Amino acid sequence: MLDRTTINVGWYIALTEPSCETKAKVGILRYGFLCNLPTFTKSIWAGRSKRRLVKRPLFPGYIFVGFNFGNERWDLVRDVSGVREFLRVNGRPASIPQAAINVIDAKVDELALPPKQRSTYRKGQDVRVIDGPYSGFLGPIERLNGKGRVSVMLDMFCRKVPVEVHESEIAVVA
Repeated sequence: MLDRTTINVGWYIALTEPSCETKAKVGILRYGFLCNLPTFTKSIWAGRSKRRLVKRPLFPGYIFVGFNFGNERWDLVRDVSGVREFLRVNGRPASIPQAAINVIDAKVDELALPPKQRSTYRKGQDVRVIDGPYSGFLGPIERLNGKGRVSVMLDMFCRKVPVEVHESEIAVVA
């Protein structure tokens, strides 16, 4: 496969059908052209209490195609399923410099989700609520939900009451 830094390769912007960026990328690569589809990972709800990670295009409806404008049959790209047309300036496909592609790729790397951090707390550990409406109350951790929230059993109103707080709002009792 060709490298993105190949000499004499220009990058052009192709418009895609709605939500067909990945389909267009596969077709463009099948024709032997270079292709860049910058994506980022997004967390979405997939049901009542489940979240999942999905890849979304950074520029919905657009894809970057790399080829040598003078030597290659760039009109083949328009025949790819999922591609509408090239973005044009004065009747010619609009090109963008390699430096812009490099900046976009660097930004995509910055947008990557940070790795999940494990909680430093454990079930049954005694904690004090240090922030929020329950500040000053003591109680054991009842449950960790893995999303930065903790259920603590607080002694309120002469009975144990489960309260869900963020991990940043509690501190371990020494």
